[in-house]
Amino acid sequence: MVVAIYFWRDLGLGLDEIDIPDIIVENIEIDRVIDGDTWRLKARRAEHKQGVIYGSSVDVTVNSENGDVKRLTSESGIFTREDGDVTLNIVSGDIVLSEDGNISLSAGRAHYEAVSETWFFSEGVTLFDGTFEASGPEGLFRVKDGVSEITGGATVIWKDL
Repeated sequence: MVVAIYFWRDLGLGLDEIDIPDIIVENIEIDRVIDGDTWRLKARRAEHKQGVIYGSSVDVTVNSENGDVKRLTSESGIFTREDGDVTLNIVSGDIVLSEDGNISLSAGRAHYEAVSETWFFSEGVTLFDGTFEASGPEGLFRVKDGVSEITGGATVIWKDL
């Protein structure tokens, strides 16, 4: 009897009252060229809902025309179709600069702002390349000129090789 009551109640719910994704896809890989850079997005699972894509186990790779490669992996992420912004949670990755070597990073959160072509890192960020390590509460990486900054106070450790 109780099951019948809940079933009848659920039948009466309108679709606008239920938060149903438009589409759910597993093991997805998307390539897209943006301003000459090739972006590859991989996710174990992705859900599209109202213009926003929610992903789990998200990897983002950006191959630039000049040979630079940016790779970020995360536990989860959000891509907003309207503005092209990307937000990743629990992030690690590498920035391979064709002329200057490899910089590794970790952060609690990374947000790519498409308009400014800038990655903003928060909830703790660490950059390291084998000879130095810089960490602080927040930071950024400007894609256009390759500049990295740690803001909000930083700790830097230099290592002799």
